Amino acid sequence: MAAAADAEDKTEKAPVTPGPLAPARELYGFILLDRGMAKEALVEFEATKAKEPNRFNGYAGAAQAAQALGDTTTAKANYKKLLALAANSDSARPVLAVARTFVASN
Repeated sequence: MAAAADAEDKTEKAPVTPGPLAPARELYGFILLDRGMAKEALVEFEATKAKEPNRFNGYAGAAQAAQALGDTTTAKANYKKLLALAANSDSARPVLAVARTFVASN
């Protein structure tokens, strides 16, 4: 998966086309997070956020990884950005409930 993420990073996106539906590096971050490798996952999510800004799942993954690491400052910043991205949404996604609870308690 790391090789796929590296290959995707080398692929230029035309300015008139949308980005990838699910960036490989973001997916790799979730794989690492699922395997208990939060530190490595956070690195991947931060790289995704730099290349593909304002992606809901990028901020959700970064927040979850930071929270797993006990980094409340980074987790809170990512959860706040996640909530801002979804501010005009009536979505009942579970991660938004987690974000609201985390931000309110930290």
